Amino acid sequence: MVKPFTFTAAVKEIKIHQYQTTISTANKLARVWPWRYKSGPENITKPCAARVSLWVSQKIAAGCCLLFCLAASAQQIWLTIIGNPGESQTDLIEVDPQSRSLIAGNSTLNIRVSRAILRTSSDGIPFRSYSATVLVDCSAKSARFVNATFYMMPLWEGKPHTTLTYSAAEVRPMLFRSIEPNPAARIIRAACQAGSQ
Repeated sequence: MVKPFTFTAAVKEIKIHQYQTTISTANKLARVWPWRYKSGPENITKPCAARVSLWVSQKIAAGCCLLFCLAASAQQIWLTIIGNPGESQTDLIEVDPQSRSLIAGNSTLNIRVSRAILRTSSDGIPFRSYSATVLVDCSAKSARFVNATFYMMPLWEGKPHTTLTYSAAEVRPMLFRSIEPNPAARIIRAACQAGSQ
């Protein structure tokens, strides 16, 4: 049976292999220069043990760096359509271009919106910001919400207070009321152009 790979198991295997290699090296040195080295694990010279410890530390650091780089590359990259990121007193609309996927010829896309003042959704939910998935129908040149998560704080801070999922019968069109110029048509056009490439 093949053991599953884990970072801890890999470090343990490295330590065991290096310890066995170090003992073997010490025994060889004891045979060649018996007046200088003694065989056995208890007689491993300090410089040799320090080198093994340094090597293991370097491998652990390299593994941590690799994990950090993988986590950083997996982060979402938000493209600002309207507003200035980080400013809570302005309207802000962002899309995640990497989230775009095709479902039955239509595109889905993650968006997030932060409003300058407290707003109320068409379902009567108060919010300052929300993140959502929209389904873009390229043939009808329209988009509707698939789900939405609402926050009372701007810029998606704090815990969300409401999450809604909309069925195909519960059409909530992607509209950005009182935002001028309204970017809805631009987002739909961009999602459809990306889908056709």
